[in-house]
Amino acid sequence: MADNKAVALLSDRDLKGRGVEVEVFGEETTLPPGPATLAVKTGAPLFPVATYFEGDGHHVVVRP
Repeated sequence: MADNKAVALLSDRDLKGRGVEVEVFGEETTLPPGPATLAVKTGAPLFPVATYFEGDGHHVVVRP
């Protein structure tokens, strides 16, 4: 991050509901606090990314 390079963090759903409240793809949900905490403490942008399997391949969606 110090060199302005991307850092990828896995942030699956927060099934226990104790995470950080966020809006992802227009929906309110909670996520584990790690990625959000890192973004707040460093000022780095947080981009949600989703991968969907379709037929013989996959589809990736990146949102600002």
